[in-house]
Amino acid sequence: MDEHDPVCVILIETQIRAILNDLPWSFEPDMWSSFFGSMHSKLSSRRMRVRAIALARVDQGAALALTTHHSGYVREAALDQIHSISGSFSLALLVRRLNDWVPEVRRAAVRAIERCVWQTSVPDRNLARVVSGCLEALLSSGEMGRLQTEELILVDRMILETGGLEELKKTILQSPMDRASVLLKLALKRGMISDLLSKLVKEGKHHAVRRLALKTILDSGFAWKADRHIRRTNYDLGLKKDDFAEVGLSDRSVDVQRVALQYVLNHPDSRLHRKEVFLPFMSSSHISLADNAAFGLKKVIGADNFLLNLIEQLRNDEGPPFWVARLVARYGDALGRGEIRTAYERLSVQPDLAWLELMALLEDRTAIEDLLRIALEHDDLHFAQRAATALTGNAFQPEFEAISAIIKRGKGEFEARGLRRLIDKCNTLDIVRTIVQLSIHELTFDLENLWRLVGKKRQLRAFFPSRKEIEQLERELSEADPEIKTSANAALGLNNYRAF
Repeated sequence: MDEHDPVCVILIETQIRAILNDLPWSFEPDMWSSFFGSMHSKLSSRRMRVRAIALARVDQGAALALTTHHSGYVREAALDQIHSISGSFSLALLVRRLNDWVPEVRRAAVRAIERCVWQTSVPDRNLARVVSGCLEALLSSGEMGRLQTEELILVDRMILETGGLEELKKTILQSPMDRASVLLKLALKRGMISDLLSKLVKEGKHHAVRRLALKTILDSGFAWKADRHIRRTNYDLGLKKDDFAEVGLSDRSVDVQRVALQYVLNHPDSRLHRKEVFLPFMSSSHISLADNAAFGLKKVIGADNFLLNLIEQLRNDEGPPFWVARLVARYGDALGRGEIRTAYERLSVQPDLAWLELMALLEDRTAIEDLLRIALEHDDLHFAQRAATALTGNAFQPEFEAISAIIKRGKGEFEARGLRRLIDKCNTLDIVRTIVQLSIHELTFDLENLWRLVGKKRQLRAFFPSRKEIEQLERELSEADPEIKTSANAALGLNNYRAF
């Protein structure tokens, strides 16, 4: 049983319970077994307990399994027959029973753990290994609120007296796996490793560990949500927070840098709240980091100077950096938007999709037309698809004839160019015409979502097609399958228009 991962003990416990609920009745310890087997539906709880004890005495693995049984009598009986454990999963099962909803089972679990951990000859090294394997179960055991003083003391003893705390600190500090950050969160709730926090910020192997340790120091505590309430463990360590924020700013992880930079933003009196600290982060490729740095610099030098400096850099740099253009777009006015277009025209390599998408969001019609032309005409289909994606948030209506020409070429080009994203911009009639063309030239294309789009547009928008448009659609429908014709008639109500 100990080949299972103790982290998954709750899931595996449920699976064991489903399999083994009837196990006591299939065991035959004596000559009366056939009688008991025929009468198992009428057996009392006491007899159920007797049968469980008989089975648990024979097989310690079965005893561990029976600690998950639906009957509290069986769980208690099984726990009283466990005298040793060989691995972390076995201990995790016993720890789970410390949270049992039956008080007698909880007390039996306490007795079982005391026997297995302290009253048997287990080498210290092996015991530390077993305990360290189920640290998650131990640290989270109090979260259900059922543990009484006796059980809480037992859990603390298992962590503190078996070498478990040393293994916990070692794992959190040195492990590059995600488990390190999970254990750190659980330990912070318990207030167990305050002496390790400063070392974790500087030497923690996992970036999430460094981030969490730094945030705990800078916030003077660790907060989490439980039972719809915010709970908090305070950590007033008397450390110089600016020093740790400075360490965080130079960390190789963006997540750690973000925590440190947010602290600097929130504390204008910090010695780090200055221009030289914010400037290097403004060119970061991570938008949230760059935006925080820009906001901080704007507070330091003033909004007007901030924008003027950006525009000046946009004008003077031979190869205008995109990050400057993005900040000008965010903080600038109409004049700044014009400077972005001028700077783009000085780029040595065009087209640049990032710049075009930025200008399209600023409602630059030329940029929108450029992106549409790339999506429809560019030889590199992947590049064309990126252009179509960049157009998603803009207001425009593509020409149906250009889309139709691509569909008629077949070979999956419509989908490869990402033109499905552009169909949302077409009017209702053109979407139906697109469906007709796809049904003829792209036989494997899934039309269901397009039909849903037609229905949605018919409900939300006025539909007054001209007679010429209806006639054009009917000519195209004459080449389509009968099923497509029927669906188009139903979606658009074409029979109503024929009457006029």
